[in-house]
Amino acid sequence: MRVGLGFSNRYGVSPNWCMVFANIVRLVRHELILAHDTHFALDISRNTVVNNILAYNPDYVFLMDTDIFPMKRVGGAWELFYDVVNFMVEQYGKYDVVGVYHYSKRGHPNVYRFTKKKKFMDFEYWDYEPVYLELGSGLHRVDAMGLGLVMFKPEVFVRVPYPWFRIVHLYDPERRESFTMGEDLYFFNKAKEAGVQVYVTTDVLALHESEAYLWVDGRAFLVNPFVRIS
Repeated sequence: MRVGLGFSNRYGVSPNWCMVFANIVRLVRHELILAHDTHFALDISRNTVVNNILAYNPDYVFLMDTDIFPMKRVGGAWELFYDVVNFMVEQYGKYDVVGVYHYSKRGHPNVYRFTKKKKFMDFEYWDYEPVYLELGSGLHRVDAMGLGLVMFKPEVFVRVPYPWFRIVHLYDPERRESFTMGEDLYFFNKAKEAGVQVYVTTDVLALHESEAYLWVDGRAFLVNPFVRIS
């Protein structure tokens, strides 16, 4: 089996993240394709990373952000989960798209349900709301999520038209305000149109790295990420 793992590093990455990523790579039990890109525009970078992986005919494509630390409950505590790639392939390999549960840096889940269709000029898109899920409650069907750590079947990138990722500037006439749709929500809008089913697992978490570390309910704590969290 051939697995692609890619990331975009527009900025520097921390030594902690490098250590975690190296251990994730070390434990992968399948033929591994590594890809990265440094373009300053994240949507262009993500398209490049996926294209580079697809050139090697992978069985699965993973995207991982350079500020994400995967965690899994062991006993009564959460700890770093280096075996995340093997786990995702073995547990969820039959699904189109599966991501891990995490919160945004704005303090709400970075997992979403689409609500109603909107249109700005000639661009139609779905409005959305965050989905609050119980930790450790398994797999859930959702509409969209951040791309902190997500596994895709490669045929998804055939069903969803290129460019898969794009940053779009829009105007909401109801709120009378402009906003930017990130490359992640753009992808999942297109995925919904293509009939791609999207899931998130709450059995694996992703913590964002910052000057502090953000727990899944948005609380910040100043501890080393290698310490178990009860």
